[in-house]
Amino acid sequence: MATRNNDALFLDTSIQIARFVHRPEIQDSIARRLASHEVIVSGLVVRQEFKRRLLKKAAFYLLKQLNERKSFEKVRRHVADSLPQPLQRLKCICLQILNTVDEQDTDVDRTDRARLWLRDLIKNGTATAEACLTTLNEASGCGCARQPVIEKKKFDQYDFGVDRCSKMGSNCEIRRFLEDNRDLLGRFLKHIQALSTGDGGKSDELAKAEQFILDFFANPGAVNDRDPCDSVGDLLIAIESAGCGWMYTMNLKESRHLSDVLRQSLVYRPPNSDNEEVVYEPND
Repeated sequence: MATRNNDALFLDTSIQIARFVHRPEIQDSIARRLASHEVIVSGLVVRQEFKRRLLKKAAFYLLKQLNERKSFEKVRRHVADSLPQPLQRLKCICLQILNTVDEQDTDVDRTDRARLWLRDLIKNGTATAEACLTTLNEASGCGCARQPVIEKKKFDQYDFGVDRCSKMGSNCEIRRFLEDNRDLLGRFLKHIQALSTGDGGKSDELAKAEQFILDFFANPGAVNDRDPCDSVGDLLIAIESAGCGWMYTMNLKESRHLSDVLRQSLVYRPPNSDNEEVVYEPND
Protein backbone atom coordinates (compact mmCIF):
# COMPACT_ATOMS: atom_id res chain seq x y z
CA MET A 1 0.00 0.00 0.00
CA ALA A 2 1.62 3.25 -1.15
CA THR A 3 -0.17 5.58 1.28
CA ARG A 4 -1.43 5.06 4.82
CA ASN A 5 -5.14 4.52 5.44
CA ASN A 6 -5.86 5.23 9.08
CA ASP A 7 -9.17 3.30 8.98
CA ALA A 8 -7.73 0.20 7.28
CA LEU A 9 -7.72 -2.95 9.45
CA PHE A 10 -4.96 -5.46 8.76
CA LEU A 11 -5.71 -9.13 9.52
CA ASP A 12 -2.74 -11.20 10.62
CA THR A 13 -2.45 -14.99 10.39
CA SER A 14 -3.86 -15.69 13.84
CA ILE A 15 -7.11 -13.87 12.98
CA GLN A 16 -7.45 -15.55 9.58
CA ILE A 17 -7.05 -18.98 11.20
CA ALA A 18 -9.41 -18.12 14.07
CA ARG A 19 -12.16 -17.26 11.57
CA PHE A 20 -12.22 -20.96 10.63
CA VAL A 21 -11.41 -22.94 13.76
CA HIS A 22 -12.24 -20.97 16.90
CA ARG A 23 -15.51 -21.25 18.79
CA PRO A 24 -18.57 -19.39 17.41
CA GLU A 25 -18.31 -16.62 20.00
CA ILE A 26 -14.79 -15.75 18.78
CA GLN A 27 -15.86 -15.90 15.14
CA ASP A 28 -18.83 -13.62 15.84
CA SER A 29 -16.57 -11.16 17.65
CA ILE A 30 -14.19 -11.10 14.69
CA ALA A 31 -17.07 -10.59 12.25
CA ARG A 32 -18.29 -7.59 14.25
CA ARG A 33 -14.83 -6.07 14.23
CA LEU A 34 -14.52 -6.50 10.46
CA ALA A 35 -17.92 -4.89 9.96
CA SER A 36 -16.72 -1.78 11.80
CA HIS A 37 -14.05 -1.01 9.16
CA GLU A 38 -14.60 -0.15 5.52
CA VAL A 39 -11.13 -1.29 4.45
CA ILE A 40 -9.94 -4.81 5.35
CA VAL A 41 -6.39 -5.76 4.36
CA SER A 42 -4.08 -8.74 4.56
CA GLY A 43 -0.91 -9.79 2.76
CA LEU A 44 0.90 -12.55 0.90
CA VAL A 45 3.03 -13.55 3.89
CA VAL A 46 -0.17 -13.99 5.90
CA ARG A 47 -1.53 -16.18 3.10
CA GLN A 48 1.60 -18.32 3.12
CA GLU A 49 1.46 -18.80 6.89
CA PHE A 50 -2.25 -19.65 6.60
CA LYS A 51 -1.48 -22.26 3.95
CA ARG A 52 1.40 -23.75 5.90
CA ARG A 53 -0.09 -23.76 9.41
CA LEU A 54 -3.77 -24.44 8.81
CA LEU A 55 -4.06 -26.16 5.44
CA LYS A 56 -0.84 -28.17 5.13
CA LYS A 57 0.16 -28.95 8.71
CA ALA A 58 -3.24 -29.17 10.43
CA ALA A 59 -6.04 -29.87 7.93
CA PHE A 60 -4.04 -32.27 5.75
CA TYR A 61 -2.64 -34.01 8.84
CA LEU A 62 -6.17 -34.56 10.18
CA LEU A 63 -7.43 -35.75 6.82
CA LYS A 64 -4.66 -38.36 6.66
CA GLN A 65 -5.46 -39.46 10.22
CA LEU A 66 -9.15 -39.84 9.38
CA ASN A 67 -8.29 -41.84 6.25
CA GLU A 68 -6.06 -44.12 8.30
CA ARG A 69 -8.05 -44.55 11.53
CA LYS A 70 -11.54 -44.28 9.96
CA SER A 71 -12.96 -42.92 13.23
CA PHE A 72 -13.44 -39.33 14.30
CA GLU A 73 -13.20 -40.26 17.97
CA LYS A 74 -9.98 -42.23 17.50
CA VAL A 75 -8.42 -39.28 15.71
CA ARG A 76 -9.54 -36.87 18.42
CA ARG A 77 -7.99 -39.05 21.11
CA HIS A 78 -4.80 -39.47 19.10
CA VAL A 79 -4.40 -35.70 18.74
CA ALA A 80 -5.22 -35.05 22.39
CA ASP A 81 -3.00 -37.76 23.84
CA SER A 82 -0.16 -38.44 21.41
CA LEU A 83 1.21 -35.23 19.90
CA PRO A 84 4.43 -34.28 21.74
CA GLN A 85 5.30 -30.95 23.34
CA PRO A 86 7.18 -29.54 20.29
CA LEU A 87 3.94 -29.88 18.29
CA GLN A 88 1.70 -27.96 20.70
CA ARG A 89 0.72 -25.36 18.08
CA LEU A 90 -0.34 -28.15 15.70
CA LYS A 91 -2.18 -29.91 18.53
CA CYS A 92 -4.08 -26.75 19.45
CA ILE A 93 -5.18 -26.02 15.88
CA CYS A 94 -6.17 -29.65 15.24
CA LEU A 95 -8.31 -29.80 18.39
CA GLN A 96 -9.96 -26.51 17.43
CA ILE A 97 -10.78 -27.94 14.00
CA LEU A 98 -12.20 -31.13 15.49
CA ASN A 99 -14.31 -29.11 17.91
CA THR A 100 -16.14 -27.51 14.99
CA VAL A 101 -17.81 -30.85 14.15
CA ASP A 102 -21.22 -31.43 15.75
CA GLU A 103 -20.85 -33.69 18.78
CA GLN A 104 -24.42 -34.93 18.54
CA ASP A 105 -23.80 -37.04 15.43
CA THR A 106 -22.59 -40.64 15.40
CA ASP A 107 -18.90 -41.35 15.00
CA VAL A 108 -19.45 -42.45 11.40
CA ASP A 109 -21.33 -39.25 10.54
CA ARG A 110 -18.74 -37.09 12.24
CA THR A 111 -15.95 -38.88 10.41
CA ASP A 112 -17.62 -38.34 7.02
CA ARG A 113 -18.50 -34.75 7.79
CA ALA A 114 -14.99 -33.95 8.99
CA ARG A 115 -13.41 -35.44 5.86
CA LEU A 116 -15.70 -33.39 3.60
CA TRP A 117 -15.05 -30.20 5.57
CA LEU A 118 -11.29 -30.73 5.60
CA ARG A 119 -11.19 -31.39 1.86
CA ASP A 120 -13.09 -28.18 1.18
CA LEU A 121 -10.83 -26.27 3.58
CA ILE A 122 -7.68 -27.52 1.86
CA LYS A 123 -8.99 -26.78 -1.65
CA ASN A 124 -10.80 -23.49 -1.04
CA GLY A 125 -9.60 -22.19 2.33
CA THR A 126 -7.32 -19.48 0.97
CA ALA A 127 -9.97 -18.03 -1.33
CA THR A 128 -12.59 -18.20 1.42
CA ALA A 129 -10.31 -16.49 3.93
CA GLU A 130 -9.54 -13.66 1.53
CA ALA A 131 -13.11 -13.11 0.35
CA CYS A 132 -13.62 -10.58 3.17
CA LEU A 133 -10.68 -8.42 2.05
CA THR A 134 -10.94 -5.16 0.19
CA THR A 135 -7.18 -5.23 -0.46
CA LEU A 136 -4.51 -7.93 -0.61
CA ASN A 137 -1.08 -6.37 -0.17
CA GLU A 138 1.18 -8.19 -2.65
CA ALA A 139 4.19 -5.91 -2.16
CA SER A 140 6.26 -8.65 -0.49
CA GLY A 141 6.27 -10.66 -3.71
CA CYS A 142 6.16 -13.90 -1.69
CA GLY A 143 6.51 -16.59 -4.34
CA CYS A 144 5.43 -19.40 -2.01
CA ALA A 145 2.11 -17.68 -1.33
CA ARG A 146 1.31 -17.43 -5.04
CA GLN A 147 1.37 -21.21 -5.57
CA PRO A 148 -2.09 -22.79 -5.57
CA VAL A 149 -3.08 -25.88 -3.63
CA ILE A 150 -3.67 -28.71 -6.13
CA GLU A 151 -5.71 -31.81 -5.36
CA LYS A 152 -4.00 -34.78 -7.02
CA LYS A 153 -6.17 -37.49 -5.50
CA LYS A 154 -9.49 -36.85 -3.78
CA PHE A 155 -9.20 -36.91 0.03
CA ASP A 156 -5.64 -38.22 -0.23
CA GLN A 157 -2.98 -36.34 -2.21
CA TYR A 158 -2.43 -32.57 -2.31
CA ASP A 159 0.37 -30.40 -3.64
CA PHE A 160 0.83 -27.30 -1.45
CA GLY A 161 3.76 -25.97 -3.45
CA VAL A 162 7.17 -24.94 -2.18
CA ASP A 163 7.11 -23.29 1.26
CA ARG A 164 10.75 -22.20 1.58
CA CYS A 165 12.18 -18.95 0.17
CA SER A 166 15.50 -20.72 -0.33
CA LYS A 167 13.85 -23.06 -2.85
CA MET A 168 12.03 -20.40 -4.89
CA GLY A 169 14.98 -18.83 -6.68
CA SER A 170 14.07 -15.72 -8.70
CA ASN A 171 10.36 -16.26 -8.00
CA CYS A 172 10.90 -14.98 -4.44
CA GLU A 173 10.96 -11.18 -4.17
CA ILE A 174 11.51 -10.92 -0.41
CA ARG A 175 14.98 -9.39 -0.81
CA ARG A 176 13.58 -6.59 -2.98
CA PHE A 177 10.75 -6.09 -0.45
CA LEU A 178 13.22 -5.73 2.41
CA GLU A 179 15.47 -3.40 0.40
CA ASP A 180 12.43 -1.20 -0.26
CA ASN A 181 11.80 -1.04 3.48
CA ARG A 182 15.33 -0.53 4.83
CA ASP A 183 14.36 2.58 6.78
CA LEU A 184 11.49 0.75 8.47
CA LEU A 185 13.75 -2.19 9.29
CA GLY A 186 16.13 0.25 10.94
CA ARG A 187 13.30 1.61 13.08
CA PHE A 188 12.25 -1.92 14.10
CA LEU A 189 15.87 -2.75 14.96
CA LYS A 190 16.29 0.35 17.14
CA HIS A 191 13.06 -0.40 19.01
CA ILE A 192 13.84 -4.08 19.59
CA GLN A 193 17.40 -3.39 20.72
CA ALA A 194 16.05 -1.01 23.37
CA LEU A 195 13.81 -3.69 24.89
CA SER A 196 14.78 -5.63 27.96
CA THR A 197 14.33 -9.40 27.95
CA GLY A 198 11.52 -10.94 29.98
CA ASP A 199 7.79 -10.47 30.37
CA GLY A 200 6.43 -7.77 28.12
CA GLY A 201 9.85 -7.08 26.61
CA LYS A 202 12.03 -8.80 24.04
CA SER A 203 10.53 -12.22 23.29
CA ASP A 204 12.43 -15.00 21.55
CA GLU A 205 10.64 -14.11 18.30
CA LEU A 206 11.66 -10.46 18.57
CA ALA A 207 15.24 -11.51 19.33
CA LYS A 208 15.19 -13.60 16.13
CA ALA A 209 13.86 -10.59 14.21
CA GLU A 210 16.64 -8.43 15.65
CA GLN A 211 19.33 -10.86 14.53
CA PHE A 212 17.68 -11.27 11.14
CA ILE A 213 17.74 -7.52 10.49
CA LEU A 214 21.39 -7.32 11.51
CA ASP A 215 22.24 -10.23 9.20
CA PHE A 216 20.28 -8.67 6.34
CA PHE A 217 22.05 -5.33 6.68
CA ALA A 218 25.40 -7.14 6.73
CA ASN A 219 24.67 -9.47 3.79
CA PRO A 220 21.45 -8.76 1.85
CA GLY A 221 22.28 -11.32 -0.82
CA ALA A 222 21.92 -14.22 1.61
CA VAL A 223 18.43 -13.30 2.83
CA ASN A 224 16.58 -16.05 0.93
CA ASP A 225 18.83 -18.71 2.45
CA ARG A 226 17.43 -17.74 5.87
CA ASP A 227 13.84 -18.58 4.80
CA PRO A 228 12.42 -15.34 6.28
CA CYS A 229 8.75 -16.19 5.62
CA ASP A 230 9.18 -19.14 7.96
CA SER A 231 11.67 -17.76 10.46
CA VAL A 232 10.59 -14.11 10.93
CA GLY A 233 7.01 -14.06 9.68
CA ASP A 234 5.87 -11.58 12.35
CA LEU A 235 8.41 -9.04 11.11
CA LEU A 236 7.44 -9.42 7.45
CA ILE A 237 3.73 -9.23 8.26
CA ALA A 238 4.32 -6.04 10.24
CA ILE A 239 5.95 -4.52 7.15
CA GLU A 240 3.01 -5.67 5.02
CA SER A 241 0.67 -3.87 7.43
CA ALA A 242 2.56 -0.57 7.43
CA GLY A 243 -0.05 1.18 5.28
CA CYS A 244 -2.86 0.39 7.74
CA GLY A 245 -3.86 2.35 10.82
CA TRP A 246 -5.04 -0.79 12.63
CA MET A 247 -3.57 -4.23 13.26
CA TYR A 248 -5.86 -7.13 14.30
CA THR A 249 -4.26 -10.09 16.05
CA MET A 250 -4.47 -12.84 18.67
CA ASN A 251 -0.70 -12.56 19.15
CA LEU A 252 -0.07 -9.73 21.58
CA LYS A 253 3.53 -10.39 22.61
CA GLU A 254 5.27 -9.43 19.36
CA SER A 255 2.57 -7.38 17.66
CA ARG A 256 2.37 -4.92 20.55
CA HIS A 257 5.93 -3.74 19.93
CA LEU A 258 5.86 -3.89 16.13
CA SER A 259 2.63 -1.88 16.01
CA ASP A 260 4.17 0.74 18.30
CA VAL A 261 6.89 1.34 15.73
CA LEU A 262 4.27 1.66 12.99
CA ARG A 263 2.10 3.99 15.13
CA GLN A 264 -0.83 1.61 14.68
CA SER A 265 -3.83 0.99 16.90
CA LEU A 266 -3.61 -2.68 17.89
CA VAL A 267 -6.77 -4.74 18.39
CA TYR A 268 -6.06 -7.81 20.49
CA ARG A 269 -8.64 -10.64 20.32
CA PRO A 270 -8.07 -12.85 23.41
CA PRO A 271 -8.48 -16.60 22.77
CA ASN A 272 -10.87 -16.82 25.74
CA SER A 273 -14.30 -15.90 24.40
CA ASP A 274 -15.33 -14.66 27.87
CA ASN A 275 -12.91 -11.76 27.48
CA GLU A 276 -13.58 -8.67 25.39
CA GLU A 277 -11.22 -7.37 22.74
CA VAL A 278 -8.61 -4.86 23.91
CA VAL A 279 -7.46 -1.87 21.87
CA TYR A 280 -3.90 -0.67 22.48
CA GLU A 281 -2.92 2.74 21.21
CA PRO A 282 0.74 3.25 20.22
CA ASN A 283 3.11 4.33 22.97
CA ASP A 284 5.44 7.26 22.52
